[in-house]
Amino acid sequence: MGYLATKIEVLKTLEQNLHNTQPQVMESRRIAEKLNINPKELNQIIRTMDKMGEVESDQECERLLITQTGLQRLGI
Repeated sequence: MGYLATKIEVLKTLEQNLHNTQPQVMESRRIAEKLNINPKELNQIIRTMDKMGEVESDQECERLLITQTGLQRLGI
């Protein structure tokens, strides 16, 4: 899966989390498992997305959530 496709899938996964009764910060490990990609590769993508304002993550890129900018990228 390429960078852009992975980025969109990450944003979709985070957006789906918002539909939970009590949305929680998501673990990147769980997203990597769901998308069947290497966690280290995902962390690099998360760092870029964080810099672009699409997600907010901790310094280790282990926990993240979607931002308004990320929702706008999805057209929501």
